[in-house]
Amino acid sequence: MANAPDISSEEELSRLRDEGKISEEEYRQLRDAMQESRPKGPQPVRGLLRDHVLKVVLIVIILAAVILPVAVIVMNRRQSVDLGIAKGGFRVGRHRESGLYCATVSIPNLGARATPKFDVHFYVGDPNTCLPMTHSAGPIKPGDMWNERTFPFALKDGDSQVLVVLDPHNRVREFDEKNNCARLRVVVSQGQIIKKTLTYPLEKLENLEGRCTEKK
Repeated sequence: MANAPDISSEEELSRLRDEGKISEEEYRQLRDAMQESRPKGPQPVRGLLRDHVLKVVLIVIILAAVILPVAVIVMNRRQSVDLGIAKGGFRVGRHRESGLYCATVSIPNLGARATPKFDVHFYVGDPNTCLPMTHSAGPIKPGDMWNERTFPFALKDGDSQVLVVLDPHNRVREFDEKNNCARLRVVVSQGQIIKKTLTYPLEKLENLEGRCTEKK
């Protein structure tokens, strides 16, 4: 093996063995060493680059699928009017002068454009059988709050409900039409409210003048 010249291929190694320049044992040792030192396969530079590009494209597609809908929602909100009812912003309490009750609703403009004037309907009792107290509200600048209060009304002892509907005829084009209704159930005992239960927003808006009915 010491006399063996540099060998660059198995063909050359076989020729040296056939010429008797190396023994069969040396042939096997050199062949095994050559196979072990040989790269397992061609370096897949193009394949690796292709896989990397595909991963980047996949990440971009996933990010776009997440970010674009959010961006569209934000842009639509920025360009729209959105009436709503403030958290805890629908209340029923005593009217100081008459001893009856009044309902008050706090209405923020959650959009980025000023609202026009719009109607507010208050129902005392079953909204399918009683007429609303109709009030006019607005305009409301973006980020501002409007407080609208009813005329005094009576509540009998027991369980009653008061419902408020913003823009009941859907004349204001809004970003979100599903946050315009709230219901307050009140329990009166001996002329005093002892319990209040607020439901806001109501889950589905339909049937009641096309605007507000709680989903069954």
